[in-house]
Amino acid sequence: MSDSLPIDDAVSSVLIGEYPSLEEALLVRGLLASYEIAAFLSDENFLRLYGGSIHSHGGIPLRVHQRDAEAALEILRVSQKHSRQQPSETTESDEL
Repeated sequence: MSDSLPIDDAVSSVLIGEYPSLEEALLVRGLLASYEIAAFLSDENFLRLYGGSIHSHGGIPLRVHQRDAEAALEILRVSQKHSRQQPSETTESDEL
């Protein structure tokens, strides 16, 4: 039983971001899932029913397990950095 995580580590979670729409929160959750990091939305069923009214509450919170928080934040940081970069100009060698 020494290989298992203590109860607090297994169930504690960290808020890694708040998103303006359910769609954006789901995209980020999908990105993290592609790295095998489980992320979850608090009250997801409520958000699916009443997502439009959540904007007045500051956004849709996305959480990960405490043990995955550092990796998740790094993935999001790198992803944001790549999305801000300008596409490079296409050269002839790229077109071939």
